[in-house]
Amino acid sequence: MMDENGITWDTPAAAGVQWDAPAPPRKKKDEHGLLQNIIGGIAEPIASMASGVVAYPVSRAAGLLAAMKGSVSAPGSPEGAPDFPLQQQAAVQDALTYQPKTAAGASPANPLNLIPYMIGQGINAVGNWTEKSVAPPGSGPVREAVGHGVGEATRLLPAFIGLEGPTAAAATGAAVRGEGLGAAGFMRRALTPDKAARETGRDVRAIDTALNDTGASGPAGYNVTRGARDALNERIDNRMGELDQSVAASGARASLDPVQQRLMDEYAQAADDWSLHGEARRAAIEAQWNEILRQSGGAHDIPLQEALNVKRGFNRYTQDRYGEQFSPQDVANARAAQSGLAESTSAASPTVAAVNREVAPLINLRNMIEDRVGVTGNRPIVGFGAIAHSIPGVMTWLAERMPLANSLIARGLNTAGKGIEASGAAGLPLGMVMSQQATEAKRRKLLAELLGSQ
Repeated sequence: MMDENGITWDTPAAAGVQWDAPAPPRKKKDEHGLLQNIIGGIAEPIASMASGVVAYPVSRAAGLLAAMKGSVSAPGSPEGAPDFPLQQQAAVQDALTYQPKTAAGASPANPLNLIPYMIGQGINAVGNWTEKSVAPPGSGPVREAVGHGVGEATRLLPAFIGLEGPTAAAATGAAVRGEGLGAAGFMRRALTPDKAARETGRDVRAIDTALNDTGASGPAGYNVTRGARDALNERIDNRMGELDQSVAASGARASLDPVQQRLMDEYAQAADDWSLHGEARRAAIEAQWNEILRQSGGAHDIPLQEALNVKRGFNRYTQDRYGEQFSPQDVANARAAQSGLAESTSAASPTVAAVNREVAPLINLRNMIEDRVGVTGNRPIVGFGAIAHSIPGVMTWLAERMPLANSLIARGLNTAGKGIEASGAAGLPLGMVMSQQATEAKRRKLLAELLGSQ
């Protein structure tokens, strides 16, 4: 029977149809679920790259052994075929490389597959160009060998660069986080520590706390602002308050001798000042020690709970003192007494010692922030900066006079520096992946050329 198109259906061969031919195979449905594809789309390409890097030197060694075997094999034998070394290398590479099972993990469009592949193609293209530049077509065998070596060195260059990655990243990260134009330098300009802080190293400890302390909620560190000072005060008070229950029934006592020693150190500094101001400083120090002795009933040791209460009182006294009628020496005395009580209470109780070690850097930073925000709060922001001759000059002036701006820059640089240091650990694996992809692209191209010429 012939239809309207002229095909006789009882003679299917006339229409090129074989009724007994098997149906074309259907595309296998992905048996993995959505969650497996999501996980596999990330984990499997990484596993494939990692295992491919490990397999690469083994497969290259297999290829070299196959080439040596082919050189002594009879012409026409499988071992003597030009593509035998590449075939052996490919077999070992594929056998040792993890093959993704999920559709997402195996998809060429997956960025974790596509990006390394494209990078490898690019590096291989550069390797081919250098190879041909050194040994153009028609060059002698020596020059061809040199060109091949240069091309291979180009493809392996990312791996060699990766070897230096951790060292270079550590140096770069340290510079970004360091003094000068680094994070520590900007935080130093934000805090502007005084001479005493610089001579005792308290400036370095305060900068480190301001940049790296992770006890507060949110990003690490603190800005140099009143808000940060208040947050530090709250942390200090809360942590010290947690000690009350643990030490109330201990019966331990804390010595006042460290307090006396700290006040004597203050007195020694004031002894060199023979002005009326120096006389007032010495009188304030003597009055502070006499008041402490009066409160203790003349004893040089007091119950641990009482010592903690006195320490907390001195801590509150030093909070937000700017704008009030007070003597700078009174604040210095309070800080000295607080330091001495920290030493004596730590000696009296290991529990207190642990808390004191925790809050000591917070108190140190709090004191510096208190001094800095008090000074900047009592002077105009712009000042003589208004007569600067350029916008950059005005901005520089403002940045130097605004602790918040400097501390924000410092914390940003510190985060960036940590990121650079962390990225160094990935330098070698990434370099090896790129080199492996480049040499794999070269192998595939050579194999295709050899198979096409046969």
